[in-house]
Amino acid sequence: FIPDVTKKIAPLIALRTQHKLSFTIGMDGGIGQDNIGSLKQHNVDTVGVAAAIFGQPDPVAALKQLYK
Repeated sequence: FIPDVTKKIAPLIALRTQHKLSFTIGMDGGIGQDNIGSLKQHNVDTVGVAAAIFGQPDPVAALKQLYK
């Protein structure tokens, strides 16, 4: 996860709104409990969280925790 990439989200949202486009903004790579809230605050549409779920002893509990 590269935190500076979040600076690119707002301009994408503005472009999408200005031109009435319908693309989704997704992030993947190193996303987990520590940074998923920040991505929600930046209005990211979708995230890839494979390691944050399947790399845990209890994947179901890990997924539930990410939804919080």
